Amino acid sequence: MPSHRLIVLQKLLLLLAPFSYLLSSISYLLSSTSYLLSSISYFLPNYASPLLLDIRHLLDYTLRAMWRNTVLRMFLLCSLGVLLTAALGVVVWLDNAALRGIASRSPISSPFPYTDGPALGVNVFNLHLEPDPTAADRTFALVRALGARYVRMQVPWEDIEIHGRGDFTDRRNEATIGVVSSWAKYDRIVDAAVAHGIELIMRVDRPPDWAREQGRSTPEFVAGLAVDGNSTGPPDDLADYGRFLTELVTRYRGKVTYFQIWNEPNLKNEWGWQEPKPADFLALLRVGYEAVKSANPDAVVLFPGLAPTDGLDPRAPMTELEYLDAIYRLGGAAYFDIMAAQNYGLGQPPTEHRYVFLRGRDNWNWHRPIDTRNDVSRVVLLREVMERHGDVATPVWVTEFGYNAAPDTIPAERRFVWGPPVDEQTKGAYLVAQIERARREWPWMGVMNIWMLRYGGYAEPDPADPTPYFALVSRDWQLLSSYQIVQAYMQAPPVAHVGVHDWSHPAVERTVDGWRVRFAGTGLEFYGGSPTTVLLDGDAITLKANAVHGLADTTHVIELRGGSAPTGFAVVRDLPWQFPADYGPLLLFAGIAVIGALTMRTALALLDHLIARWSQIAASRREWIIFALQGITLAIAYRASAQLPLTMIGLLPFIGLSIARPDLALRWVVITVPLYFLPKGLFDSRFGIRDSGIYLPLHEVTLIIAAVATLIRDWRRMRWPALPALPVAVWAMMPAVLVLIGGIWGVIIADMRGPALRELRWMIIEPLLFAALIWWHERQGRAVVYPALIGWLAAGAVSALVALAQVGGVNLVPLFGTKIGHGTDLVATEGVVRATGLYGHPNNLGLAMGRVWPLAAALAWAAWQQRRQWLALTFAGIALLALAALTVSFSRGAYLGALVAGGCLIFFAATPRLRYRLIIGAGVGVLLMAIMLSALGIERLSLLTGSSTIRLSTWRAALAMLADHPLGIGLDQFLVVYQQYIDPALRDTNEVYTAHPHNLILDLLLRGGPLLLLGLGWATWRMVRVPMHAPSLALAVGVAATMAGALTHGLVDAFYFWPDLAFSFWLLVVVREWSIPASTIPE
Repeated sequence: MPSHRLIVLQKLLLLLAPFSYLLSSISYLLSSTSYLLSSISYFLPNYASPLLLDIRHLLDYTLRAMWRNTVLRMFLLCSLGVLLTAALGVVVWLDNAALRGIASRSPISSPFPYTDGPALGVNVFNLHLEPDPTAADRTFALVRALGARYVRMQVPWEDIEIHGRGDFTDRRNEATIGVVSSWAKYDRIVDAAVAHGIELIMRVDRPPDWAREQGRSTPEFVAGLAVDGNSTGPPDDLADYGRFLTELVTRYRGKVTYFQIWNEPNLKNEWGWQEPKPADFLALLRVGYEAVKSANPDAVVLFPGLAPTDGLDPRAPMTELEYLDAIYRLGGAAYFDIMAAQNYGLGQPPTEHRYVFLRGRDNWNWHRPIDTRNDVSRVVLLREVMERHGDVATPVWVTEFGYNAAPDTIPAERRFVWGPPVDEQTKGAYLVAQIERARREWPWMGVMNIWMLRYGGYAEPDPADPTPYFALVSRDWQLLSSYQIVQAYMQAPPVAHVGVHDWSHPAVERTVDGWRVRFAGTGLEFYGGSPTTVLLDGDAITLKANAVHGLADTTHVIELRGGSAPTGFAVVRDLPWQFPADYGPLLLFAGIAVIGALTMRTALALLDHLIARWSQIAASRREWIIFALQGITLAIAYRASAQLPLTMIGLLPFIGLSIARPDLALRWVVITVPLYFLPKGLFDSRFGIRDSGIYLPLHEVTLIIAAVATLIRDWRRMRWPALPALPVAVWAMMPAVLVLIGGIWGVIIADMRGPALRELRWMIIEPLLFAALIWWHERQGRAVVYPALIGWLAAGAVSALVALAQVGGVNLVPLFGTKIGHGTDLVATEGVVRATGLYGHPNNLGLAMGRVWPLAAALAWAAWQQRRQWLALTFAGIALLALAALTVSFSRGAYLGALVAGGCLIFFAATPRLRYRLIIGAGVGVLLMAIMLSALGIERLSLLTGSSTIRLSTWRAALAMLADHPLGIGLDQFLVVYQQYIDPALRDTNEVYTAHPHNLILDLLLRGGPLLLLGLGWATWRMVRVPMHAPSLALAVGVAATMAGALTHGLVDAFYFWPDLAFSFWLLVVVREWSIPASTIPE
């Protein structure tokens, strides 16, 4: 929306704001008057009180009636607001489709430099690799016959300064042709272009090997070559590039004017497979620009054509629009004369005015369900970036545009790389339509270079490569029908379109007694001149203010006879529906603002009523309201934006609500802990945050807030235990103390203190703080243990649903965030496809689900005994979901743990008579299933192949490590130290990234020594021994079964050192210590 409309809207909102506050004040006044009359009636004589009470009752009746009307009014206002917002969306969408990017007149008062409107050019692919010396002449003759005057060609630096700095000889074929000048073929091409009247545009990139020895040796580039063998990157020393450009521009001064610095630097494969950074490219652009201008001040520098991307491709982590915006913000506009754009149609009709689209199932992305389109219209978005930075006078040249006509013989996976292929007739029609659209709508457009004239060079193209089917001329020099269609279009009489033009424009034709101008538009304005007679489409007219307006939007011919000629002219084009498109959104904004003000007044009245009734609401309902508000504000902080102010909009209310009820905030810790692979990212350099951003696990933020809120609320109550109770308290805390000491020891002995300190914080201090806070709030009479346990099960159910949806082909992970350091959500290995859910690896999913389903099953058992069927079915559903997710993780350790946990549940739940029969039957069933799965030959389900054998090698290495370090190696040190002990046969496999020994005893001893093992073992023993003495305690049985399964799984995988495992461990410790009675589930 233009800025003047925003100013009007801003003033309107400022006028509406006092009106809103005035209306809401009336509600306050009425309610306050009622309370005041009620109060003073007690202090007045008896004969006055009844009158005041009657007035008060009247006001109360009025307020109750207002309340009923307020609810209805709130509903109507909200409905109207939704309708107006939807109408605004429709208007904006239609405005985008019909009018966006279409100019009614030129944005500047003079012709755009270098070309007077869109002109035709072509790309000559591999012309420098043609073995036939006559190919250049033949090519340029075809270009002129087509009607083009510009040719864009590759000038690879590596093909000229081949062997070393300042060496311009070519010795690559010395044995056959001897030493030749590397300039020779380029001299021949340039001379041929000049002879045919062709303007060359030289694209200069691709440094030789000697100029990027460091860049070629980086691991990223070496790996990238396996993906794209044609990859290139910037030189090690930018000055080398500047020297080469100086040499090139100087050599062809007077013959070549246009030079393009690099090509698609926003792609990793064009930038050494490093993260494309605008600041890095700007440094190269500056060197190139200054070198060109120093060699020839009249030379013209083109910005490189950026590859249009959506920012979701790993090769291009930011869109070209974001990349260009960063270039402008860094001052890059000073280092180019012409903006360049890649403007491929990707098989779509070029007449479509669509700028955004709703993603479908094949390319759905939760981050951007509505995204910008990548076709002909995208150049308008690039132009908008320029105009936002005040750059309206720089023209845009299309360096590549075209349509692919690949036949059915091309493999489908490559045939559709450039969008749906078209036939040759359609290709020609689309090329003409795209040129015509640029002429009618974009006065800032200059040369448009078709990709490509012909697939040149000595090498025959790959038969499966669709690239040659962009060409207008075949390999054997036959003209294709697309060539002939473009040629026929270019032979038509020139027509001037929207924009300011010189009188030398091709559309101006000299006649015997004056001039004739062909133009397409609704008006024409002349600069200067004094014709005596003017004919428009054969009819005499009189110019008004040297202009004519109000014409039909079509092609016209105007003739000027006698007098002097104008110096220039401007074509204008009045657009239909321009006024409603310009001011319709503004009116709708105003309507939304009015409705918003009225809604605010109504909402304040509702708030008054709710505040008055808050104390009358049942405590349980108030608790649920606060808990829900905490969740909403936390979700806003987590997902609304990566910028700090918007994050704080959600976080500050959450902090306030947490201070009011820190025990409720504590529940959110255990609910959010499964999201530790999807941390909250903050990217806001305005507040000192580094460019790479910071990532905060949501459960950590929530825990810190809950702890501070508890301190603020309860610090006056905090006391040391009385002396008689002190030994009991110390004994109860001893396992936690040992774990803490073991963790500190793990930091002391660690060689790399940073990772060790992080693990101490995440896996020991924070889980212990969480357990301490639960213990404290329970001591204060606030129910936390059971709600936290339910929160853990609910979070587990959500994690399970996400994993099962992945298996069904629906990826819900982006709804929650972006995983850090992990790629695919489905892992295909050893004959199966494994789901990860919200986690980084399928094994993490299996570990988490093993901590969920036994607890849910035990609670279902308890609820069923209490005849609470719906609650029992709910817990049973969670248990089944978790078991299903555990199954699709294909974690063999999780399967073993599930068998043990299930056996424990059966043992304690069944009667003694059935107990052993059920266990034996289950064992036989498992054995038969194992035999059947082995017969299927699925490697993942075999205990003797695949990663099972690798575990043995890992354990041998860990034992050797423990023998050398009997007191441990420190927290989070295994990955580094393991490289010294790894089996040589595994050095070239992914096992070099193993971060723990996959055995709980070895893991605990290596991380924190005997104290850590003793502390966690002690706490575990306390949990598993309770059912032996009280088997009727359903929750105790569930805890014991969970830990039995976790211990079994931990013998072949992790046991404690993941955030969700650590938090759930201490939650279960507190559950056991707090002794939720028998089989009773709290209401």
